[in-house]
Amino acid sequence: MQFDYEKRELNTIRMKELKNLVKNHSGIITDLVDHLFKFVRQENSDRRLAVLLICDYFFQRSHLFRLELVGSLQDFLVYTAETDPLHYPLPAPKEASSALKMETLKLMKNWHEKFSSAYPKLSHAYNFLRSSKAFDFERADTQLQIERVRAEEADRRRETLAKRVIEEVMQQVNERKEDIEKCVRETRSALELLVPKFVPQDTTSPLCSPASNTPENGANNAVSTLS
Repeated sequence: MQFDYEKRELNTIRMKELKNLVKNHSGIITDLVDHLFKFVRQENSDRRLAVLLICDYFFQRSHLFRLELVGSLQDFLVYTAETDPLHYPLPAPKEASSALKMETLKLMKNWHEKFSSAYPKLSHAYNFLRSSKAFDFERADTQLQIERVRAEEADRRRETLAKRVIEEVMQQVNERKEDIEKCVRETRSALELLVPKFVPQDTTSPLCSPASNTPENGANNAVSTLS
């Protein structure tokens, strides 16, 4: 899984492949979590952050994934939130380790708000982090709120843009309504000229009656004429 260390974003193509793989083979979730733990133990804070973002994606969408991760949440927090700094300090540089720790706190808060009622271990872990002075939840709360406001503003901008585009399209359609209707009429006229109209024969006419053309009727007509 490639990771943009500058933007702190996962490679969308590779992530899509992983999503489809898990979606079509839910039985691999246990193996997926095992592999993620192998990566999160590596001495690289940026790589750990990439693992954290992957975990967040599947944690938000899969009950099975939540069960697996919550079952090993204590170990996971050792490598992402630095819950045991004496034995397992986060890898340098400081900027990367601080970003990893802060992102972990924000995700834990988000996970707790959404899923704690169904996963007691998640609630216990969050309360432990919240009660410790070693974790700057006040800053995490502030950053999370800022991110939510930005996301809401982005959604509003997208909605406004979509509405404006629709209005512009409707305006153009209304302005060109006469031209469009004229074009439709001309198209119909052209089709009528190209495709001949077949008028059904009048079956009530004597000339069109099948009986009038039989040999017997022909003979009768001849006799009548002679007489």
